[in-house]
Amino acid sequence: MGLKEVRSRKGLTQVQAAELMALPQQRISEYERGQDMNVSRAKKFATILGCSLDEVCEYIAPEK
Repeated sequence: MGLKEVRSRKGLTQVQAAELMALPQQRISEYERGQDMNVSRAKKFATILGCSLDEVCEYIAPEK
């Protein structure tokens, strides 16, 4: 399962997630396509999604 599916399951749009994280919507899109995310942003994403950091890390695509 990817970040997009998790975000959607929580009922958030990319725009809403971006607003909550104080990031451009484009950055959320990039993360959902597998771009690297730093730890502080991963923690914030976990808070917004209501899940653990471990769960968020499972959704981050491996390096190519």
